[in-house]
Amino acid sequence: LALTNSLVKKLSSIFSQSELLGEAVKSLTEGFGFDLVAVFIPDRKGILKLAQQSCRSGQGYEPGFAPRLDKGIIAKVIAERKSCCIDNLSLNAPEAGIKGIRSRYCLPLMAGDNFYGVLDIQDKRLRAFSQIDLSTLQTIAEFLSVTLKSKTLYGETIDKAERLSLVDQINQAISATLDLEELFTKIIKSMSEITGYQWATLVFKERHG
Repeated sequence: LALTNSLVKKLSSIFSQSELLGEAVKSLTEGFGFDLVAVFIPDRKGILKLAQQSCRSGQGYEPGFAPRLDKGIIAKVIAERKSCCIDNLSLNAPEAGIKGIRSRYCLPLMAGDNFYGVLDIQDKRLRAFSQIDLSTLQTIAEFLSVTLKSKTLYGETIDKAERLSLVDQINQAISATLDLEELFTKIIKSMSEITGYQWATLVFKERHG
C-alpha cells in the first residue's frame, strides 16, 4: 500500500504523458522486482504500439513494437476488456519481451468505455504474482487509465483552441487586406504554423471576363 501511494503521488506531479509512463514502468520494475513492465497505447492512426518499457535484464521490445491483435494475451485483453494473468508460460512463449518469461499479467487501461492502452507485466518466475500483487497492479492500472483520459481530453482541448486560433488569424488576415495574393499568403502561413505541416497549397479558380 505504501509503495502504491508513493507511486501515485510521484506520477501525479508529472505532466508529460511520455515521462509519466516511463516513470510508471520504471517504478514497477524497481519496486516490485518484475523483470519487464511495458505500456502499449494507440498511436495517432489507432495502431497499438509500445509507448514505454523497463526491464531488469536484456533489451526488451524493439522501439515501436506493435503486438499482434489476432492472437495472444494482449489480443485477449483488448477483445474482452479485462485483465488476464498467466503464471505458467512455456519458455518459448510468443511475444514475450525478453527470454525466459514464465509469468505474465496484462491489464487494459480503461476509463468508462474508452480504451487507452495495455499495461503488460512479465516475470521469469513461475507464479510470480501474488493476490496482493494482482490487486495492487489493478489499482495502478486504474490510476493510469484516469490519467491518460485526462491527458487525452487536455490534448483535445488544446487542438480545439489551436483550430479556433487559426480561424481567428485567418479572419484578421481577411480584414486587413484586399489583395488576394497577400491574403492567400497569410492564410497558408497561418495554417502551417498552427498545424505544423511543412507544405500547404491553396488552389483557387480565377474568373475571366
